[in-house]
Amino acid sequence: MSRPAGNSQTLDPAQLQLLTAIQDRLIPREGDMPGAGEIGGAEVVAGYLRERPALHRDITAALDAVEATSGGPAPFGNLADDDKDAVLRQVEADLPDEFETLWRQTYNSYYTNTAIQERLGAGALPPQPHGYVMPAFDETRLDAVKKRDKLWRDA
Repeated sequence: MSRPAGNSQTLDPAQLQLLTAIQDRLIPREGDMPGAGEIGGAEVVAGYLRERPALHRDITAALDAVEATSGGPAPFGNLADDDKDAVLRQVEADLPDEFETLWRQTYNSYYTNTAIQERLGAGALPPQPHGYVMPAFDETRLDAVKKRDKLWRDA
């Protein structure tokens, strides 16, 4: 795949299209839950690449391998789902680290999407200070530990 001139950390339209098709196989539509590609995961991953250029080599290597294994970006999108899965399994076997980066960033883009969080009931609040409330700590839970002899020596 050729990259656009001027910014080697940007995915070109063909790469975005291929990544969208891959994401829809990694996290496919299920009931009312959209697939990862459907909700714009490829654009989010492209944003990650601009923020974290170190990811670019692995993502593009995985995309190039999918393209080569399936005969091109459009052919991957035209394959039957079982054939797409076979291509992805082959790329994962051939380039495990690069493929892991691709699927990890796909999952990051999907599960940090506020619409997905809301559908899952997770909400979009940060864990602290307004989200998760820590239960009060029960000091009596330490009583058995406090009664034990010293397990260390002074240095």
